[in-house]
Amino acid sequence: MKLNTASAVVRFAKQLEDDTQDLYERVSDSYPDWQAALAPYIRENRRNVGSIDRAYIGVVSDALDTQFAFEGIDTDDYGIITDLPDSLDGVIAGLTSNEETIIAFYRAAAASSRDLLADVPRAFDRITSKRSRRTVELKALADGL
Repeated sequence: MKLNTASAVVRFAKQLEDDTQDLYERVSDSYPDWQAALAPYIRENRRNVGSIDRAYIGVVSDALDTQFAFEGIDTDDYGIITDLPDSLDGVIAGLTSNEETIIAFYRAAAASSRDLLADVPRAFDRITSKRSRRTVELKALADGL
């Protein structure tokens, strides 16, 4: 589905955060040794949703005034894995792949909105930075197997 409005992009971003939060909770339940490592991601996902909401609400009238629309963002390009693989290596590979996909989405959304909206791309950039650290941490978890 093509995303053309700020509300559609924000809704999709929140869905990615909710879906990956759920996935991290399920991984934590399945692999109790990882709970301490994954708990910050779960909390961070919740904070990310709040950050996205605040940025969106703060600029929605500006976006309406400028008739701003996102271009070139399609949800089909940013599908994530929500089923847990059976192997530990598969779990880490799936989580890392999800993070890379979500980072790509946030980068595209930030780039698409940077010229007209300040707060939304700034929120997306912050989340991208946090999620980039996750990929490194998840790979370190895999190395510890």
